[in-house]
Amino acid sequence: MTALLPDRRLMLFCGPETWGEKAVKKLIANSALCDDQIYWHQAEENALGILGQDRTIIVINAYHGLDPDIVGRTSGTIIAGGALLIICPQLDEWPAHADPQLKKLTPYSSDPKNSGSHYLRRWSKILTALEGIEIHSPAGKTPVKPVIGETPKFALDKACTDDQAAAVEALIKTVTGQRRLPTIITADRGRGKSAAMGLAAAQLITLGKAQHIIVTSSGFNRVRSLFKHAHAALEDSDFNLPQKTLDHAQGRIRYVSADSLLAQRKKDALDCDLLLVDEAATLGVSMLQELLLRFPRLAFASTEHGYEGSGRGFSLKFKQLIKEHCRGSRFFQLQSPVRWANQDPLEHWLKQLLLLNAKDTAFDSSKFTSLASLSFAPLSQQDLVKDEQLLHRVFQLLSDAHYQTRPVDLRHLLDAPNSHLWVARAEKHIIGLVWLMFEGELDEDISLDIVAGKRRPQGHLIPQILAAHLGLVDAGRLRCARIQRIVVEPDLQNKGIGGWMLAQLKTHLAGTVDYLASSFGSNQQLVRFWNQAQFKPVRLSDKPNAASGLHSALVLHPFSDSASLLQRDAQSIFARQFIAQLAGSLRGLSPALACELGRDLALAHPLQATELETTFLFAYASRPYESSLAVAQKLAQTALFSPALETVLSTTMRHLFVMRSLQNRSWHHCAERLGLSGKAECVQLLRQGAQIIISEH
Repeated sequence: MTALLPDRRLMLFCGPETWGEKAVKKLIANSALCDDQIYWHQAEENALGILGQDRTIIVINAYHGLDPDIVGRTSGTIIAGGALLIICPQLDEWPAHADPQLKKLTPYSSDPKNSGSHYLRRWSKILTALEGIEIHSPAGKTPVKPVIGETPKFALDKACTDDQAAAVEALIKTVTGQRRLPTIITADRGRGKSAAMGLAAAQLITLGKAQHIIVTSSGFNRVRSLFKHAHAALEDSDFNLPQKTLDHAQGRIRYVSADSLLAQRKKDALDCDLLLVDEAATLGVSMLQELLLRFPRLAFASTEHGYEGSGRGFSLKFKQLIKEHCRGSRFFQLQSPVRWANQDPLEHWLKQLLLLNAKDTAFDSSKFTSLASLSFAPLSQQDLVKDEQLLHRVFQLLSDAHYQTRPVDLRHLLDAPNSHLWVARAEKHIIGLVWLMFEGELDEDISLDIVAGKRRPQGHLIPQILAAHLGLVDAGRLRCARIQRIVVEPDLQNKGIGGWMLAQLKTHLAGTVDYLASSFGSNQQLVRFWNQAQFKPVRLSDKPNAASGLHSALVLHPFSDSASLLQRDAQSIFARQFIAQLAGSLRGLSPALACELGRDLALAHPLQATELETTFLFAYASRPYESSLAVAQKLAQTALFSPALETVLSTTMRHLFVMRSLQNRSWHHCAERLGLSGKAECVQLLRQGAQIIISEH
């Protein structure tokens, strides 16, 4: 069916802005479209509200700045026969245009690039060479044909493609078949994976096979299409948008955010007949792992090479999770588009422009022999823009290793004046990279304003966090190299290449910056990696990242004496703050991660003479835990911050001290989480831990 649909069009209106806007308005008038068929993007809008909707015309005025994410988000809503309209300068003049987007990429106190935009230079080169796009200008004689879209017609009680039909059948079997056998659906944009989930949910309720279906993602906007298709397929259903529920006489579909799901008790998962996780890659692997452990019947859908692409890295990590925690899986990849025809030219052009077609070419791991065989060198923005194949490889690595890589990252890579790239090669093949952003060197007045909460200078993430959250004024004055991404070819991970690249980077940057830093979604493995590279944690965010579900950790490695003092002060502040956080905003933090961070802080809390008597009474005289709370907290801090105790205290003891004495989790929760029988065994284990700490004191 989709092969009979008309092609979508890419139309450029190259000339003065006022002329371009008039020409576009005339085209829209001649096309005789309803207002809801047109989306004219306004400056500063994020366009998230139209996801999952259908549009015939999308208008982007590039004079307001070309945001690649906006292009990617909006273009996926264009139906067959529709068109993407871009108002821009003449192609040969566009790279030198003072694009407002450049200002967003330029850190405070720096000037935008004098040479214009490398990113727009690449776009102009590609657009000039493409066949089939429509380029209109004030001097042009070719008439502008109206745009007439064609919405694909299909019955909502069945999938519109064979791919979707197979996916719907698999989703139904997820409920009716064996537990712990999830369904995974992947697809490029516009293939109808969300629609398939919605149709399957509707059928399950109609057939009486499910009464309570939960839908989750990193935001409700991402699942609007799912609800829309389920609502259309369920006759006499009631869609309550404020409540995010779809009610039918035979069942209910409701949206619950992923973090709210994980905050519930494990047994509440049994009340759910099916959990549908849409745009799974945006949640992060650690959060998906928690959902896998809690929900016996669930299905995942994720976009490949989308505007917030996932890449092979997500697929590899997620498949490993399935292998570890499930009996198996039903895997489907949807190929046929539903909003437009197969071989649609607009999709092909946008994949080139946004670099969503970076091929997943796995590196031949046999070419890597040893770390000594690797080379490490910088790669300039000019190098990247001159060599499209090289640019493809770099962006492929970024997409493979970090599943939240977006099209706008490519613009940052090519245009941000403080962006620098270093690559590791095996022979001539790039197998790893470190992407740096240089920050800091702010004057004292600006730094004081940051501490006071009066200023948030653009492009200085690390100095701003250290000044605003830790009160360290000197953080703004020092020169920092922030590691935006560190990436290793997925097939070569866990071979020491990441640590080797950091060691090489230290050698090259020592004397040119005061310190290296990085901010990342923390888990036990990553914190350990940075600790082994001599990067120490100085902050953990109170709230988890909305997309990954992980708390952001900030780590530092000093070069100068001033930076060493900065790190010492930051760690001291963090140690005190961390204890308070564990009792409050971080009560749900994994005790394993807490212990990993505590080891890195390495700040001992020795028992004072006045505390030893109470400790003895708790450890040896059966004094009740409730009468020993103060000393129990001190013991927990000692267990957390003393690396020497790691070898003598069992992992269960350390985790129990953290959960019960610092996070104030209930005895029931501690016992359930640690596999203990109940309060009595927990208290006995804490007494044994206290005895060990006394003996080591």
